[in-house]
Amino acid sequence: MTLPTILIILVALFIAVALFGGIFLYVYWWLIQRALPDLNGQLPLDGLSAPVEILRDERGIPHIYAQNRADLFRAQGFVHAQDRLWQMEQNRRIASGRLSELFGVAALDVDRFSRIVGFHRAAQAELATLEPEMVAVLEQYVGGINAYIRSRPGRLAPEFNLLRRQPEPWTSLDVLGFSKVMGWSLSVNWESELVRLQLANQLDPLLAAELEPDYPPANPAITEALGEKSMRLVSTAGLLLSQYEQLRKWLGPSGSNQGSNNWVVGPKASSSGRAILCNDPHLALTMPGVWYENHLHCAGRTDSPTYNNFHVSGVTFAGAPGVVIGHNERIAWGVTNAFPDVQDLYIERPHPEKANHFAYNDVWEEAHRRVYRRASPESAPH
Repeated sequence: MTLPTILIILVALFIAVALFGGIFLYVYWWLIQRALPDLNGQLPLDGLSAPVEILRDERGIPHIYAQNRADLFRAQGFVHAQDRLWQMEQNRRIASGRLSELFGVAALDVDRFSRIVGFHRAAQAELATLEPEMVAVLEQYVGGINAYIRSRPGRLAPEFNLLRRQPEPWTSLDVLGFSKVMGWSLSVNWESELVRLQLANQLDPLLAAELEPDYPPANPAITEALGEKSMRLVSTAGLLLSQYEQLRKWLGPSGSNQGSNNWVVGPKASSSGRAILCNDPHLALTMPGVWYENHLHCAGRTDSPTYNNFHVSGVTFAGAPGVVIGHNERIAWGVTNAFPDVQDLYIERPHPEKANHFAYNDVWEEAHRRVYRRASPESAPH
């Protein structure tokens, strides 16, 4: 092979590599880099009544300064959407049972479970009971999320681009639905009740009780001999636990390895002469993390509840307004999951003759039937 031929081949290879690299960089920029939020400069935000300043420190933590609470929570929704919109999208789809629209058959079982448990229905019931002030906070918060969505069509998050989907507008139900899923993930005693049923099938009641934490003797207890009906329940319990183990990864931090602890040091015992609060919620490690650190501040007029001073810093849930664990100038607070008995399982008693009728409060009630169908292409997110 002659030298000119070798040079031609090398030049051709160089051009091919350059073209391929250029195409790759362009695709990377279009799908990934282009979707990163703008953190500098001025941005218009629909619905603000006054200017809001958002400062991010060296760790990227946003500090939001507004002149009233309405603008403060709207800006918080905007900031959450900037940094965590894809995480928020997954959480609200878990609550509404719509994950399979994005992930197909792999998420179909968790959608069925979410709709059977009824996270979204519980959120609807709660929304009807909220005070007007809380409803206003939710509307302001989702207004900020939707303002961010409208401001960046096609540039919201790399995941949306890769899946060729864009999110629907947020509603207050999305916020409340997410809170129901989080509450479920921190309430795990329904699983222990199923395990207890299985233990009772293998051991006598006294021995099975010894494997459980102490139960006050004055509290009521119900025991039943295991007949054919109970044996079917034991089999069902095993099936439920097996299925739920496959769904757990979708429903957030839960399980026996979860917990919390907090403790305080009085002023006399601290080197600073001030009280110290430590709070350690044992939520599972995720990417991105469950918590989102945020500082909220407004100091406007005091002649209206919506303009009261508000100053708090701490960790939040992306997808919900306010601060969950944090402090202000006067107090600090934390939360601990003590794993109390907050879930109960009931055995439905069907009517011996009437179909779809079940015993409820000593009367027979007809069951409400809900049929879920696959969303049409027009109603599905684009």
